[in-house]
Amino acid sequence: MATTPTLHALLIGICDYPIAHHQLFGCRNDTNLINDYLGVFAKESGLDYRPFLLLDSDASRNGIIKSFDNFKKASDGDTCLIYYSGHGSKSAAPPEFWYESDQMNESIVCHDSRIAGGLDLLDKELSYLIWEATKGKDVHFAAIMDCCFAGTNTRGLTRSRMAEPSFVPKTVEDYLGYSFYKKTEKDGSVLLSPPSGKHVHLAASRDSETAKERDFDGKQHGAFTHAMVQILAENGAQLTYHELMRLVNLRLGQLVTDQHAQLSSVVDEFSQKGFLNGALISSKRSFHVRFTGSSWRLDGGALHGIGYGANLKLEDGTDVIVVDKHPVQVKVKGIEAHDKETVYEAHISWTGRPNIVLGFAEDCEGEGVEVFHTTWIKYGSILLDLSDNPANANYLIHAKDNSFFLTLPGDKVPLFKRSAGVNEASCWQFLANVERVARWVQLLALNNRYSTIGKDEYAIELFHVDTPSLGDESPSTLVGLQVETPVFEYGMEKKGFWANARTPVKG
Repeated sequence: MATTPTLHALLIGICDYPIAHHQLFGCRNDTNLINDYLGVFAKESGLDYRPFLLLDSDASRNGIIKSFDNFKKASDGDTCLIYYSGHGSKSAAPPEFWYESDQMNESIVCHDSRIAGGLDLLDKELSYLIWEATKGKDVHFAAIMDCCFAGTNTRGLTRSRMAEPSFVPKTVEDYLGYSFYKKTEKDGSVLLSPPSGKHVHLAASRDSETAKERDFDGKQHGAFTHAMVQILAENGAQLTYHELMRLVNLRLGQLVTDQHAQLSSVVDEFSQKGFLNGALISSKRSFHVRFTGSSWRLDGGALHGIGYGANLKLEDGTDVIVVDKHPVQVKVKGIEAHDKETVYEAHISWTGRPNIVLGFAEDCEGEGVEVFHTTWIKYGSILLDLSDNPANANYLIHAKDNSFFLTLPGDKVPLFKRSAGVNEASCWQFLANVERVARWVQLLALNNRYSTIGKDEYAIELFHVDTPSLGDESPSTLVGLQVETPVFEYGMEKKGFWANARTPVKG
């Protein structure tokens, strides 16, 4: 008889710190709110829910480390979650970790971190703990952190979850799990990288911001946690992590200032998975319309692929039309008779831009084509069209060798990693990746004629990462330099690695 999948949750909330000025008021409330929501989520998702709560003094450094033993009970197909609500901090990292751009350690402040002999739990140590919990298992692991890592404490209606710089181990050998860290020599120096289990990470704020807590209906809560649970409850959890965080940031903008939630993932595809590995029932993206100042605006724009004249439909059937070309917040019409105090959900009918056209390559295998057509009907993309004539296609679909992959016409090199397996789940992931390509194509078509940034005011840094792996993540090694005309090869599958790039603007 099949075993019921289990959701293993470690929920940590610390309000009652030993030092008076570290006191917080909403962290226990957050933990209880998350626990209540997960109980409902698990029941609706057919999961066995096994929570383990650590509150206040129980959430010592050793207590948190020991509590990771609960994840050892997880089996293939289970889901694991660590949720933390409390103070965050950061401190200077030793030279062995200077492959990171800010050369800093981030950390969570345990209950006993700031008393004599106490230590924070560092990001490298958390990475090791997650790896240890997931190694050799096919489990979905998520980490949600409602704390901040930088900034200044504020006073008044909101309180920031940030403590002063953390206490750190005396030597790198004292870092938890040090013996498992990968050691790489570069220019006579040794770089260390902790092992990293595959997981997705949801953070309450950027590392230059503070995460706020404030009063909500008579109870203190973290603004991030409050917004996230609201969004999940409203949408039935049928959201990808990416879409969840977009909606959370929209809600955060109404609640507090200077706080933007962040999403990261060791395995890039995780960001497109459903919350806590939940099933997705639709790919159709929704946006929200609200009255701001003197006009109705949509929380999207050119950067989201929404062009002038795009059509959207509200839940009550009202048609809304985009009437300008703003990058992130376009004006709309057709909703003037609605209540100006209400936020309305809107689904795109037409983006206002030409869709990307897909066709089947000649080498497709019959089973793959059949699976694709079945998934395509359910997926319902608003960015992609499917043509029976491959000559009309911008990109070609390949369904062969037990995988789906995408190429340019006349080319055999995949534009992104193959989606392994010929089944509906792998095809769904493939289509999500194709949509990401479509969005990048739309971004490339954008042109800001008012920009004053010259080519000598930015730098391109290219990093070669040795396999963003499922258990042996290596430090990033800089292999590029500032260039006038950067050329990137994307999709170097045959060489066994994939390149990432970033473009920092100077000054």
